[in-house]
Amino acid sequence: MASVAKKITGMLIHNHIADQQQEAVIVFGINSAMYKMLHLSVAALIGILFGKVLHIIVFHLFYQKFRTYAGGHHAKSNIVCFICSCGIAVATLTFWCLCPSFYQVWFMVGFLVISFPIIWILSPVEATNKPLDEDETKVYCKKARIFLSVETVIIVALYFVGLRDIALVGATALFVLAIMLVLGKSNAESRQK
Repeated sequence: MASVAKKITGMLIHNHIADQQQEAVIVFGINSAMYKMLHLSVAALIGILFGKVLHIIVFHLFYQKFRTYAGGHHAKSNIVCFICSCGIAVATLTFWCLCPSFYQVWFMVGFLVISFPIIWILSPVEATNKPLDEDETKVYCKKARIFLSVETVIIVALYFVGLRDIALVGATALFVLAIMLVLGKSNAESRQK
């Protein structure tokens, strides 16, 4: 993917659409966008295989932007990130398929009770390659808490309007995010020792 990103960047520079001095940033941006598109495409394919496309889309709606502000564990390379993301998709889809409907409310409540305080307290957990300064930490913390509050209200509303399986998907996204924050925090602490 990196070679394709370099070729695209080279064409942009050659056609005076991009500046030569920004080459590294553009290559990184294009490469990241291609991995994100690949990841979303594979996630959708996995959703199709499980018969739960709507569920995987909702999961990403609850998870992706929120993760930008909350932070958490990050893989050391795009390929490891891709493999882990596919693993998360398969694991969550398997859980949603196997979870009996009469247990959905208990899992939803359990995931929210566990996730809410973890996300509230730990956010943001900075990445090793992108440390946050004091102002960024305050802004990201505020945005993460807003996302958490809004998404929790949406999950509860979905449950009460009868969309219990979708509410469980949202709660699962928060639970996965909480796990990523704990992993990211423990990795940061182990590096400091």
